[in-house]
Amino acid sequence: MKRLNALFVPAGDPGDQPPEILLGFLAKQALILRSFHPTAEVWVSAQGLNSTCLDEFVHYINTRDVSWLTGVVYGPHTRITIDQLRAVIRKVSEWKIYSIVGYCIEVAEVHISRLYCQIHRLAS
Repeated sequence: MKRLNALFVPAGDPGDQPPEILLGFLAKQALILRSFHPTAEVWVSAQGLNSTCLDEFVHYINTRDVSWLTGVVYGPHTRITIDQLRAVIRKVSEWKIYSIVGYCIEVAEVHISRLYCQIHRLAS
């Protein structure tokens, strides 16, 4: 690959790796990634984590060397608000917010399918 700008890993959506294992793995991957793409960013989100794993995620970031981590992404299925997450994660200054367009499309498809079925029944 000629160029890679960033790696983003949603910590728990899906997945069931404890944050210590996942973040430790990402730290190693960041070193490998940057040996080929020195300016590549590494982002992680807390989405999909249960309350215990969210606490572990926050603790890991606040107590370990996370200089390899560019920042935290806030997305759907995060147990707390972005303001709450920013208040408890003190070592990260870079934040991104995103929504999952695929979810929006999925919901739209369901509504369109229902509408189609209703129209089809009326026409029959």
